Parts: sequence; C-alpha cells; structure tokens
Amino acid sequence: MTLFDIAVHTARVHRLVRDDGELHEIEMTRDYDYPIENVWSAWTTPERLRRWLGDPRGDLRVGGSVDLAMEPDITRLVIQRCEAPTDLSVTWDDSDEAASEVHLRLEPLGPNRTRLILRHRRIGLDLVPVYGPGWEEFLYVLDVFLGGGSKDSIPWDRHGVVEALAADWQRAADAVPEAG
Repeated sequence: MTLFDIAVHTARVHRLVRDDGELHEIEMTRDYDYPIENVWSAWTTPERLRRWLGDPRGDLRVGGSVDLAMEPDITRLVIQRCEAPTDLSVTWDDSDEAASEVHLRLEPLGPNRTRLILRHRRIGLDLVPVYGPGWEEFLYVLDVFLGGGSKDSIPWDRHGVVEALAADWQRAADAVPEAG
C-alpha cells in the first residue's frame, strides 16, 4: 500500500460530527466494491474479524458481552442489535472513558457494492479526533482485507496519516454548533 492508496481511501470517506446537547456523535460513510454478505461476514464472523480488526472473545449473541482485543487494548462490547446483513449495534466500553455506542448500517448498492455507515455515539468532544482517525484506519484495513490483503502490509501511520486525520477531525469538532 502506498500513500496514494491511503489518500484515495480517505477521499472516499464521508465524515460528519454532531452535537446531541451533551455528547457527540461521529459518522462515517464509505462504499465498498464487495457484496453486502461479504462485508457483513467480515464484521460478524470471529475468524474473519480477527484478521483485520481484533479478536472477539465472549458471548457472540444479542445481549452477550464480548471482549474485543485490539493490540494493545481490550474493549468490552455488549451486543445490542444484530440483524443480518444490515444492522449491528454494540455498547463500546473502554475502561478509560464512559461507555459509548457504535452502530453499523450496511446498505446494498448493487450485487457487488455495499455502503457502510458507521456511527459512534455518546462520545466527548475531546474523543472526536481520537475515534475519527481510528475508525477511518479500520475502514481502510477492512477494504484491504476484503481485497485479499493483510493489515500487516499497510503503512498507515508511517506517513503521519493518523495525525493529519486527527487534525481534520478536530477542525470538524470545533465547527459543530452547540445543540440548543
């Protein structure tokens, strides 16, 4: 993967930050050139999820608690909703911060195209420039994985992409009008 590949990916992601009056929500939309079932399976099949995002350990059903091991962190998830192949919602509980919510929505755009909408809700404004670049990196790794590549082949942070995206997300957070 090259810096050009990363630039193409970041241009494909639609980003949005919202204020709900107390906390914030980030939303990313990205289209993939793969069938919805393939994208869904990458998020919900432990063997596949392990190869691009993290190792899920626990009770993989609605209401179940899962520890998602993403080097070097472990995040506790509680599965709130799982409706194949379009909707997945979890409570996201990183021990260093208040619990938040992650929702994935998949929409078929044709037989070999899928739109993914990721919303991370109930996060503090200070976490927008943390979660925004983090999720963007994972959406890029997902694309590489779906294309048959390995996350180990991605030079993401070597080019300072995370820092640049963090600055972009901070500007987006600073521009959000307060809910009133």
